[in-house]
Amino acid sequence: MVGQSNSPVIVPRLPLAPGEYSKEHMDLLVQAIDNAFDLLTGFGTVTAGRIFVQGLPTASNELEIGEVYVDSGFLRVVREQDTFVTTVSTTSALGTVTVSTP
Repeated sequence: MVGQSNSPVIVPRLPLAPGEYSKEHMDLLVQAIDNAFDLLTGFGTVTAGRIFVQGLPTASNELEIGEVYVDSGFLRVVREQDTFVTTVSTTSALGTVTVSTP
């Protein structure tokens, strides 16, 4: 498990392009992009002694994939495969119905 501090994540600047193409520059660029992705995705599991969150939505029907909401006291994450049904109601009226059998 990896702990996370409150300090911001600083992504290194990418190298500026030279006047002409060079393999060395492309190698540096690819390495810098790889390092940035590693930095941004490398947190793994974040451990914390206490989390305090206010104002989370209690319904998921208006949320995007990956957003968090509260459902019956549990934190839930909207996933792509989830289907959410909102309340549907209908009203109708019938007149006289006659059923005939032979």
